[in-house]
Amino acid sequence: QKSTKSLFKQVGDTEKPDIVVGKMLEGRVGILVDGSPIVLTVPFVLVEDLQNSDDYYSQPIRVTFVRILRFIGVILAVLLPGMYVALEKFHYKILPLEFLVTIMNTTQGIPFSPFMEVLFIVLLFEILYEASLRMPKYLGLALSIVGALILGDTAVKAGLISPPAVMIVAISGLTIYCIPDQAPQLYILRMLFTFAGAMLGFFGITALMIFV
Repeated sequence: QKSTKSLFKQVGDTEKPDIVVGKMLEGRVGILVDGSPIVLTVPFVLVEDLQNSDDYYSQPIRVTFVRILRFIGVILAVLLPGMYVALEKFHYKILPLEFLVTIMNTTQGIPFSPFMEVLFIVLLFEILYEASLRMPKYLGLALSIVGALILGDTAVKAGLISPPAVMIVAISGLTIYCIPDQAPQLYILRMLFTFAGAMLGFFGITALMIFV
């Protein structure tokens, strides 16, 4: 990679011949190494991960809609926890009154600040995900689903975390896998935007967005 300190991928990789040919027709270079089934493609552009090889075998209207959904999913995955923290900590006045009352009722008595609450849930989900990866296949699936349900429900009933925060982090965690090839980068960005929202509110989120 040209810039080793960059957060984003600069080299694409695939094992499908039609993807390699498609990228070569778009002007990219395919690099094959003897003994490896993976072909590297350069230069790699971030928007390539919003595409899918199956898109080209489907109807254009459907594919356009799905690609827009993927893009919205990425935005939600990265910004949702940070925006929730910023709204609850700095900008609660812009929330509709009914929604604000609901959040206040559910967060009353929570011992953590909004940022610490979201950070705790994110770390809890990350630990469950890492544990499920290293368990046997069927046990890992059960661990991730049952563990998230039981721990999340128990923590809410114990008054450690609030239901809106669990829902926000869960939606963010699900939408990250709209483009699974960028999941590691999106995890890091999600944490950075959560920190920015906790420190400076929407101003911090906007500044970090411009920087990224």
